[in-house]
Amino acid sequence: MNAREGFKIHSSGVDKYCDPPIIEVHHYSFKTHLSKKDGYMVRVERFPFDLYVVKFFKRDHKRRKDKYNVLTNEGIALRVIYTCVEVALDIHRKNPNASFGFVGSPTEKEKQNKMLYRTKRFRVYEKFASFFFSPENYEHAAVYDKSGYLILNRKKLSEEANMKESILDMFESTYNIDSLLLN
Repeated sequence: MNAREGFKIHSSGVDKYCDPPIIEVHHYSFKTHLSKKDGYMVRVERFPFDLYVVKFFKRDHKRRKDKYNVLTNEGIALRVIYTCVEVALDIHRKNPNASFGFVGSPTEKEKQNKMLYRTKRFRVYEKFASFFFSPENYEHAAVYDKSGYLILNRKKLSEEANMKESILDMFESTYNIDSLLLN
């Protein structure tokens, strides 16, 4: 395997009991070559307009409040991100109307320095998004003040009036990156 290959993903089911505006949460997991016991969890939150927000964390960080902020320093970040892209592509195969989003959570150092906008993770994810999701099929929208990024399905956008504005409002109200300073 090379850095341009993800790890084998496993779908762990769908949770349909969620707080609005989240409709359901899809759970995926994968193991790395570093440890057969440990691995990663991928949480994909589905919102109205078929927006799926992809989040991931190390399985042994599951109960940590800061699970999305931890850098593991395992040297496999590219493969982990490729694997998350494969999860998004799996969702797209099941739902061709899917749009995607992510938040580049700040590292602990970025939180300490109050650098919450255009975080390190955001900048990396932005590059992946532009590479894997063609502008012909997806409209890309950066939400810099949230370190967020939206990849909006152009076909769905053409069918739904005010979809982009509604998603941006929902994204802004759901992901409050400033609250991270309070933790």
